Amino acid sequence: MDEQEKERQSWAKFLNSDLTRHNLILGGLYLTSWELFRTVVIDTVRQFLANHPDRQSCIDSSYDTDVHYLNPRDRFHASCLWLQKMGAISDEDIARIVKIRNHRNQIAHELLAFISDVDHDIDVALLQSIRDLVDKVSKWWVREVEIPSNPDYVTIEDSSFQRSAAIGARQAAIATTAGAPCAAPAECVGRPGAA
Repeated sequence: MDEQEKERQSWAKFLNSDLTRHNLILGGLYLTSWELFRTVVIDTVRQFLANHPDRQSCIDSSYDTDVHYLNPRDRFHASCLWLQKMGAISDEDIARIVKIRNHRNQIAHELLAFISDVDHDIDVALLQSIRDLVDKVSKWWVREVEIPSNPDYVTIEDSSFQRSAAIGARQAAIATTAGAPCAAPAECVGRPGAA
């Protein structure tokens, strides 16, 4: 595509109010899902190492020695590395988290490009990856922490109940958000790059 055609399509993308609204909503969903995911990861690790899980100020010094040292400049990345070390997530998950974070940064700092440039589209697959990672960490938490530490924990075989019982309110918000329909509006389907 030549520059003139690219510019024409970019203007068409920007001037299409349905597509602009769609991209703004999708960008907001992505940013919100990221922040919820970040909170889930950090809080899961902090609660695991806390003397008093309900009081954030009472984090055991083991947080500094077991987690913080993994990446002293980035608490989120250090928590991800700790979850990897514990077997909750894999090397591939870490690579996917880096992609998710880079795309988050691009959306947050270049939002105008996502609503006005034909070469910029929000990666819905990464949004769904956030949901998958929250689900994976939440299931690990229940399997490795909740069940072993609570002898009265009841396991129910129905997989739909296990999924909903294994996640908290923040995780449910991500699952709902990331599971929302993300296709472009019908009148935008003909645009290159649209779903």
